[in-house]
Amino acid sequence: MKDEDVVDLLRHYRHDWMNELQLIMGYAQMGKLDKVQKKIEDSVERAVSERSLQNMPLPKTVLWLTQFNWRFDNFQLTNTINISEALTVNDFELYDRLERIMVHFTKYCMKTEMYHGTINVQQLNNEQLKIQLTFSGIFEKSHELKNKIEHSDELLNVEIEKSQHDHEIFTVTWISE
Repeated sequence: MKDEDVVDLLRHYRHDWMNELQLIMGYAQMGKLDKVQKKIEDSVERAVSERSLQNMPLPKTVLWLTQFNWRFDNFQLTNTINISEALTVNDFELYDRLERIMVHFTKYCMKTEMYHGTINVQQLNNEQLKIQLTFSGIFEKSHELKNKIEHSDELLNVEIEKSQHDHEIFTVTWISE
């Protein structure tokens, strides 16, 4: 990673935290202490989640996930990381698979839609992770998207579920080795 990229990453990171602090200050100035408390609780929860992410022994994947919400304008991702011991998972393969999946999602997304998602990373043993990536929203040609993702990698399992307001929930699951 180039120096400029590191500075840009830190700039985005600081910007997000400043937004959080400004919201807390605004609520405090309006006397809405219940909202202040909720926002602080959310911020602590976010920091704990980020710590779990940053403690993963997969630097390329950690960096990709850290930059995700800034790189993909109409996608927002939260994470749940459950890793408790040493890993021998191929970091580049995991990063590359995530990047290829997002190529498909960005090709079939609607530019005016905001997609909310989660990534769950669960350690199965010291050589395997179960990854589950989920996005909710309205996708163009959703069955074609499903086929493209599944045919791009035989390890990927894709499920589509309908939810309210014509939204679809795409879940991509695989076991990394």
